[in-house]
Amino acid sequence: KGNAYEGLETSLEWLQSIWDQNDHTFEGILGFSQGARLAHLMALRHQQDANYCPNLKYVILASGYGHVPLPTNFQMTNNTTSSERPLLQIPSLHIMGRTDRLIPPDASRALLPSYAHPQIHEHDGGHHVPMKAADVQVY
Repeated sequence: KGNAYEGLETSLEWLQSIWDQNDHTFEGILGFSQGARLAHLMALRHQQDANYCPNLKYVILASGYGHVPLPTNFQMTNNTTSSERPLLQIPSLHIMGRTDRLIPPDASRALLPSYAHPQIHEHDGGHHVPMKAADVQVY
């Protein structure tokens, strides 16, 4: 159905309930590939509504992508359009593989302008979360 994500609002609400059930003890979100897309949407929702995932301190987006528009069924809680959205102030780490063929580095870099102070980590691998000691120290 075009750029609508089936079950998106249900997923965002479910993740909020998990956050709440754990007395807001989570500090950050790590998302990989499509999960990074969801983590980005959660960061957007959090910036619009501080009660969504309260105390969220950071996001880590591995093989995330920003070269496509937001889903058409993503509800902006304060009625802003995507062109009016301020930069996300939450600290972010963007991890991308130099040889990733599914989400090329340019697609991951397209997400950077959404964040006020994005940190970038490029690794020599492809479409995976790097696990070498030098990479893990960045997290």
